[in-house]
Amino acid sequence: MAAYDEGRSATRGSGGRGPRCRDRRNAPWHARHRWWLPSLMVLCLGVAPIARAATPLTLPHAVRTALAHQPSLQADARLTKAGEFRMRAHRGVLFPQLGVQAGDLYSSNHNGTTDFVAANGPRELTSLLVLHQILYDPAATAAVDAARARAAFARYRALRNRLTVALAVAQTYYDLQAAQAAARVWDAAARTNRKVVAVTRQALSAGNRARIDLLRAEAALSQAEGAQSQARARAAGARQLLSLMTGLAPLPPVPAATPVAETFTLPPPGEVETAALRDQPVLHMARSQERQQSALVRQARGARLPQIGVQAAYGWDTLGSLRQRTLGWSAGLELTAPLFAGGTLRDREDAARLERQAAHLRYQQTRLEVREAVSTAWNDAQGALAAYRSAVAVSRTKQEIWRDSEAGYRAGRMGSLALFLAQQDWLDSRIQALGAAAQLRFALVRLNLVAGRLPAREEP
Repeated sequence: MAAYDEGRSATRGSGGRGPRCRDRRNAPWHARHRWWLPSLMVLCLGVAPIARAATPLTLPHAVRTALAHQPSLQADARLTKAGEFRMRAHRGVLFPQLGVQAGDLYSSNHNGTTDFVAANGPRELTSLLVLHQILYDPAATAAVDAARARAAFARYRALRNRLTVALAVAQTYYDLQAAQAAARVWDAAARTNRKVVAVTRQALSAGNRARIDLLRAEAALSQAEGAQSQARARAAGARQLLSLMTGLAPLPPVPAATPVAETFTLPPPGEVETAALRDQPVLHMARSQERQQSALVRQARGARLPQIGVQAAYGWDTLGSLRQRTLGWSAGLELTAPLFAGGTLRDREDAARLERQAAHLRYQQTRLEVREAVSTAWNDAQGALAAYRSAVAVSRTKQEIWRDSEAGYRAGRMGSLALFLAQQDWLDSRIQALGAAAQLRFALVRLNLVAGRLPAREEP
C-alpha cells in the first residue's frame, strides 16, 4: 500500500503524467505517431484507384485494352498456338523415332517342335531398342508444309479479327466523343437561353417586349434542355458500350477531341494501297490457303511415290533366358511403294490440283477486293474531310450571326423570331460540325485499318 500511495503521489506531483507518459514523450517520432502510418496507407490505397480512373482514355489505349479483354481474340490466340503445335507435330515425324519393343512369347509345341512356323521356339524373349528414320517420304514433307500454311492462316485470321474489334471500338469511341461534345453545346445553349428568358421577362414587365417573345424564349430553352437530355443519354449508352468492349469499370473519362488542323491532308492513295497489299491480313489469309492447297497437291502426288526408311534394332531377341544370350543388333532399309489402288490416288491428286487453282482465283479476287476497299475508304475519308471543313466554316458564320442577333435582341433592335431562328441555325450547324469531325476521324481510322495498321496515335 505504501508503494501504491507513493506511486500515486509521484503521478500527482508530475502534473498527472506518470513514467509511461514521460517515456512516450521521449520516444522517437515514429513511435509517438504510430497511428499516422495506417491512416496514410488507407489514404494512398483510396487515392490510387481514383488517380488511375482520372487518367483520360485515349483511342489507342481503348483499342489495346479491348484487344486484351475480348474472349474471342483470346480464343484466336489459343487456336494460333495450337496450329503451331500441329505444325511441329508433323515436322517431328521426319526426325528419328526411337522406341522399345519387349515381349515374352509362348507357343505350343509337339515333341519339341513348335506348332507355328513363325515361332522360333516354345518361348521367345524380345527386348529391343528400335530406331526408325525416314529417308525419303514426299507425302510427309508436303504434310509439314500444309500444316505450316494452316498455322499461318490461323495467325492472320487472328490479326483480321483484331482489326475488326479495333474498328468497332473506334466507332464507339468517336460516337461517345461526339455525344459528349453535343451535350456540352446544348448545355451552353440552355444556360444562354435561361439568361434570355430572364431578360425577356424583365422587358415584358417593363412593356418593351410582347408575350410571344417570352414564349419563343421559353420554347428555345425547352428545346435546348430536351436536346441536352438526349445527348447525355446517347453519351451514357456509348460509355456503357465502350466499357463492355474494354472491360474497364468504371470507364475513364474520354477527353474532348482536338480540332483538325487546317493544313491536314490525306496520305496518297498509292501509299495506302501499297501498305494494304503488304500488311492486310485478309490477303495473307488467301495466300496461306493457296499455299496449303499447293502442299496438298504435293502430298497427294507423294502418296503415289515410293517411301524409303531405315530401321535399326539393338537388344535381345533370343530363346530361353536372357542370361544365356548376349546383346545383338540388326539394321535394314525399308521400301514402300503403292502399285495399284483403283485410281484413288490419281483422283485425289486431280482434285487437289483443281482446289489449288480455285484457291489461286480466290487470292486474286481477295486482292481485287482489298484494292477496292482502299479506294472506297480513301474516297470516304476525302469526302469526310471536305464535309468537315465546310461544316466548320458554316458553323463559324452562323455563330457570328447568332451573336449579332443576341446583341441586337438585348438592345431591342431585333425581335425574338430572328433570335430564335439564328440560334437554331447555329446549334444545328454546330452539331453538324461535331458529327462531321467524328466521321472524319472514324474515316481516317478505317483507312488505317484497311491498310492493316492498328491505331497507334490519336487521329487529328
